[in-house]
Amino acid sequence: MRHTTKAAALVAVGTLLLGGCKKKAEQPAGGEKPASGATQPQPATGAAANPSAANANAAQNPAGCNSDFKEQIKASYTLTEKCSPYTLDHELSVDGWDLTIEPGVTVKFAESGRLSVGWNNDARLTANGTAEKPIAFVSGGRQEPGAWRGIDLYTHSGGSSLQNVRIENAGRDDNPALELDGQDLHVKGVTVVASKNLAFKLGSEARVVEFEANDFSKAGTHEVIGSFAFASLGGIKAATNKWPEHAVIEVTDDAAKTDLAIANAGIPYRILHNVDVDAEEGKTAVVTVAPGVVFQMGEDTRWGFGWNHSGGAKFLGTAAEPIVFTRFGDSPEKGSWKGLAFYDHAKKLDLEYVKVEFAGTKDDAAISYGKPNSLGKLVHVTVSKAAGSAVNAKQDATTFEAFSDNTFEDVGAPALRFQIEAASNLGANNTLPAGGVIALEGDVKQDTTLTAQTAPYQSLGKIDVEGSSEVAPVSLTIQPGATLRFGSDASIGVGWNNPGALIAVGTAEKPITFTAAAGSWKGITIYKGKAQVENAAFEKLADDAAPVTFRKDTEGDVKALKLTGLKLPVRDCTEKKLQTNGVKTTTEGC
Repeated sequence: MRHTTKAAALVAVGTLLLGGCKKKAEQPAGGEKPASGATQPQPATGAAANPSAANANAAQNPAGCNSDFKEQIKASYTLTEKCSPYTLDHELSVDGWDLTIEPGVTVKFAESGRLSVGWNNDARLTANGTAEKPIAFVSGGRQEPGAWRGIDLYTHSGGSSLQNVRIENAGRDDNPALELDGQDLHVKGVTVVASKNLAFKLGSEARVVEFEANDFSKAGTHEVIGSFAFASLGGIKAATNKWPEHAVIEVTDDAAKTDLAIANAGIPYRILHNVDVDAEEGKTAVVTVAPGVVFQMGEDTRWGFGWNHSGGAKFLGTAAEPIVFTRFGDSPEKGSWKGLAFYDHAKKLDLEYVKVEFAGTKDDAAISYGKPNSLGKLVHVTVSKAAGSAVNAKQDATTFEAFSDNTFEDVGAPALRFQIEAASNLGANNTLPAGGVIALEGDVKQDTTLTAQTAPYQSLGKIDVEGSSEVAPVSLTIQPGATLRFGSDASIGVGWNNPGALIAVGTAEKPITFTAAAGSWKGITIYKGKAQVENAAFEKLADDAAPVTFRKDTEGDVKALKLTGLKLPVRDCTEKKLQTNGVKTTTEGC
């Protein structure tokens, strides 16, 4: 956006750096921008702030073509087709005035030639060619990469536009052919040929309205063809740009503070630092990623959502075009980057057809949830080559909207780790590795259902099931076919302080299995409330433990139990409130 009035823009004097003339003091030698955190110099006072001086400057602009730029330009100016070609053997700084270039114009740059726009004051470059009459920025000397410096659109270049433009043999090792730092920029139909290093670079403050239909296929053989600040990625609308084979876009900066849509550029995005999606207070920052996008993550990096304020993810791939998060490099090491972390302020978390590779450490899952507003959807997600768990959900107040058709392969143990309430109502067709388990932690304080999965649930500690009051009981429901494994001395306790309920009803074809992870476990005890246990198998209990113990003033129904290698049957202390349906009971220990 432009920051001054039109009159003020006309007033500011453009600096023309002629052959041996001194560069303006504010701009570093070679046109280098100041280090991060430095401030740009303010415009000069006097004639630059005087409208009448602006009119005078406009009147003093060069007459005729001025095709060699030997005469100084002082106000808004147009390069015309009839005066083309133009030759520039120095730097032309468009600062405080606008430069318009007509279709068909060619500008030939000497080795020190360079075009910069908007260093100190508002300035706009409008270089809009046509398909029939493109604008060309080329070398007037050596025909090889790096023959001239390039084009720089600085912070005050807002609203500038390059369309149907060709840039040849530009750039330096430390300077791209096209550098963009302004806002509301248009880059469309731009062709970059034989750049010395990066074809383009977008700084942290840059914002492009459109970055489309550009051709970088002959820009060079560099693997990193250009760079975008993370918050600027929304300018790439679709895979309409052409790239060299095996090229990548490096993503710089690290934050998204507003909603951002990331399109499939057609080549991977490489990210070598942490990404933080964290809105300003009272606002939203949801990152939406299109199908087919590939992110290459650097070592020890991670994506974080909602650390301080709202941050969300909408990663919606397709079966044909999944979204891929993988590591940068070819090291076979698992867990080379830290994965996706959804913190307590994270919202709108939808992951569908997403692949997460080489993520997570032994202590951090490839996909981890703190206590976000919603766990959202995890559907058709593949996690592979993780050093630790594939998914860790610490949430104890909500459940996934959908969790199904996921694949977890070649991951650490346990494969999945959940607060037990977060594991409620997991969907079907989830594939876990052979020998994998779903680790459960915490207690049941709201109605929770454990569905049958291809791996057993495992709790190494006691699970307590109880409501917050006498009149608000909660239940733990275990569906047919589920298997629960318990650590040494672990157990299920129902209603220690307030009533609870256990419903574990299997079928003859799909019994529920209660067993030990190693050694023995302590069984199930109903303290207050009720239990219904049918078509269930119990094994590996401690010698002094009954499979199910019903204390006084509880009630329940047990049926078709299979007890293997147990010392005690069901313990009934209910005083005839238990329906046993032929199951043996004892009062020992009541």
